Amino acid sequence: MTLKKTLGVIALASTIGLAGCKILPENEPLIPEYIYGVVTKEGGSIIDSVNSKDYNCRDPTYAIQFQADDGKLYNFQIFGNLDALNLAIDKGTKIRINKNYFNHKRHSSVGEISENGIEVLESE
Repeated sequence: MTLKKTLGVIALASTIGLAGCKILPENEPLIPEYIYGVVTKEGGSIIDSVNSKDYNCRDPTYAIQFQADDGKLYNFQIFGNLDALNLAIDKGTKIRINKNYFNHKRHSSVGEISENGIEVLESE
């Protein structure tokens, strides 16, 4: 490949990679937005394995429903370190989720989130 073609491919890849990205000015930091709420339900195969001594789960799943402070219900599957979150979260646990980590369809309260996007808050 010639130098001209190589530079053209690099320029095209850079343009495609940056399409839709918002470049923030240096003095404007990205501030995370959070949704606060209380867990109302837990589900998934990891919950079933805790409730059954004979249950062997190779691909564990974990999902929770929580009611936000504004009254909206959110339902999402969690991926990542499921065992640790399962131990930390019960019905009534106060949590907050980072909106930047919550992957959902537009105008929907159903989606998925990385365990990094959930914080268990201390009880008052």
